[in-house]
Amino acid sequence: MLSKGSQVAVAAGTPTLQARIRVMLADIHNLQGAGVAETLHECEVAVAVLDHEGDLAGLAEAWLLAGRLRLDRGEWPAAKEAFERAIVHARQSGNHRARMQASHWLAVSFVRLPIPAGAAVARVEQLLQAASGEPWAEASLLGTLSMLYAYTGRLGDARRALARSQSIFAGFGAKLQLAYSAIPAGHIELASEDAAAAERYLREGYEAFRAMGKRGALGYLAALLAEALCAQGRFDEAQQMTEEAERSAAPGDLDPHVQWLITRAKLLARRGELAAARRLVDEAEALLSPTSWAVHKAETLVAEAEVNRLAGARDHAAASLQEALRIYEDRQAPSLAAPVRAALASLAAHPGPRPT
Repeated sequence: MLSKGSQVAVAAGTPTLQARIRVMLADIHNLQGAGVAETLHECEVAVAVLDHEGDLAGLAEAWLLAGRLRLDRGEWPAAKEAFERAIVHARQSGNHRARMQASHWLAVSFVRLPIPAGAAVARVEQLLQAASGEPWAEASLLGTLSMLYAYTGRLGDARRALARSQSIFAGFGAKLQLAYSAIPAGHIELASEDAAAAERYLREGYEAFRAMGKRGALGYLAALLAEALCAQGRFDEAQQMTEEAERSAAPGDLDPHVQWLITRAKLLARRGELAAARRLVDEAEALLSPTSWAVHKAETLVAEAEVNRLAGARDHAAASLQEALRIYEDRQAPSLAAPVRAALASLAAHPGPRPT
């Protein structure tokens, strides 16, 4: 239908409609597997036209899509700029949906801790205040805020914020959004080092997506579920979930791919397949860039430390853990720093196996 509409817009000589449809088609093509670079190019072409024509509402949609694509690739400064541009254009044009969506995705970007967790909490609380009276927007922001609260050690506030978010979505009968809420729920419990509770919530979300026949966050939920299972010593089940994540994760979506790679690396190292484990850690590191999220860098360093510990390379393991700890302390995330600090203490107290 959009392709037909595009043809009509071309025939009618309406460049703004052509550009708006171009953005919508780019979004669909991305969901169907088109490359992120190709989709971003389509957004940039549309932005140039919409800016020239002064179509602020259309610009809000174009910048929103560009921000989501850059978020998936871990491009923090560019993603933040795109979402903020979308919010400004949406507010000026009265594009309410785009403003709420851009606020939500801007909040999501802070979960990766590009800035200290306390500052991220303050920024998302500002977005929440601006969304006051908009229940759907409030519920989305509360889910994101709950993870940031957990990272700062405010676990009670985290669970209350998430419960409020889920209550609002339940009132709407929003099954899809309730399924997505398994992600913050899992993160909260992983941050509190309760892997069994994390598994319960993540499995609920995973099964909900499968029952609805939707891919959506299936790959990321499977990857997080693998980590929760690994933490409980259920290695065969964790391996199966990494395979599900590898199959389900969208190309170019950094979160699930980094997560399944580092979890499987730890599983391989436990089986003594150290060379293969190191290759997977290298693959995860290769996905990261200088602008990639602090959380991804720290998680990859922790996995690298585990592989080196099991290989008997204690000095290398300690160096990786110290770097991960530095990142978490710099980002003021005590809940994430605590297990790293404990791993360092354990490494110092217990001699490991001989180098392999």
